[in-house]
Amino acid sequence: MRRIIWLFLLLCFALPIMAQDTPAPDPQSLEEIYYGIIAIDNLEARGILESDNAEAQRTYYLIKAEQLTGHSWTLIELERRVGDTSLQRWLRVLSFVNIIWLLASLMIVLAVGFIFTKYILPILIAIPVIIYEVLLYSACFAFIYVAYRYFTPDIGQYVAMPGILGLVPLMPWSYVRRVQKRNESREKTVVNVFWDDRVPLIMQYSILTVIWGASAIVFESQLIGFFAVSAILVVLTASGIPEQLHKILRLEKHNYAPVVLLISGFVLALYIMGEIFAWLGYYRYFSEAVYATGTYVYFSSLAVLASRWYTRKGNEGRYWLWQVVAVISGVAALFIGTVWEIYRLQQVGGTFLLILLLEKYIELFNWKRAWVWAMLGLGILLYGVALVINQYPQYFLFS
Repeated sequence: MRRIIWLFLLLCFALPIMAQDTPAPDPQSLEEIYYGIIAIDNLEARGILESDNAEAQRTYYLIKAEQLTGHSWTLIELERRVGDTSLQRWLRVLSFVNIIWLLASLMIVLAVGFIFTKYILPILIAIPVIIYEVLLYSACFAFIYVAYRYFTPDIGQYVAMPGILGLVPLMPWSYVRRVQKRNESREKTVVNVFWDDRVPLIMQYSILTVIWGASAIVFESQLIGFFAVSAILVVLTASGIPEQLHKILRLEKHNYAPVVLLISGFVLALYIMGEIFAWLGYYRYFSEAVYATGTYVYFSSLAVLASRWYTRKGNEGRYWLWQVVAVISGVAALFIGTVWEIYRLQQVGGTFLLILLLEKYIELFNWKRAWVWAMLGLGILLYGVALVINQYPQYFLFS
């Protein structure tokens, strides 16, 4: 058996040398010329033929094809003439060397996988989970430190982003592993949802608020400041303030739109005060998040509350109340934005009043019976709105 193997290896090494030294037979047809060039390309790709020698032999074959037919040929023209089929391409792919490479690759993959599962995986499983926990926290803070130490703030905020966002799933995982599973193993007679579920959430996002807020200041990043403001809103929501407002307003079950309106209105008031009194310092890193939360959320929820869709849910008596609140809010945004030169608030107020006008037109008109007239009126209304926006672009967003 050993002699057969040595003979096989000797043939594998001897055949390429013989192919290089033995002169090729003189081709007598275009098919022989074409496959001769293909063989030269394969030998050159494997390093058996040098580039100069391979190019000389290709030139010889092309000259031979010209002698046989009376006009010059290129390799592409030969391929079209001979008609290299898909089966022939596959046969060239399934060559002896390619099959050996494929089998060797499969054996390496299987061997490495077996070695990993047999020797490395048991070691990884035997390592205490706290080691991985410490490594993950270290990696998160390492991203933040490296970004602060070696990069400018405008680039550092993106370098630190994996560490900043990595804390979001990491902290709940630590809580579940350390606290929740221990509590579940104990017998509890009374279940306190606030202490069991909300207090951990408040603690986690309070820590995230501090980390994200400090990172926003260090990296001078309004993007990270947006994360910090979002974490504060999560803390306010988990603290039970929405439920208390829900009870005070005596709202129906699952009707939290007015609560969202009140919370976003409070944030909007903070934004207006910050712009009027020109708060300096670190406020500028959080102003964009306060602006987006206060204006967009407030006026979006107000547009929902002022619609017929909302009043059909058992709130018919409050329809006109919400119309008054919507109009006053839009006019107040225009007035405050114009007087105190808060131009973005001015644009939000004008855009909201425009959306409210279109909403009322669709609600009050009978679209089913006279849809053609309604469409004509809507087209005229939109045409007039476009003229107004073009004349006064300072009062509308995206104008």
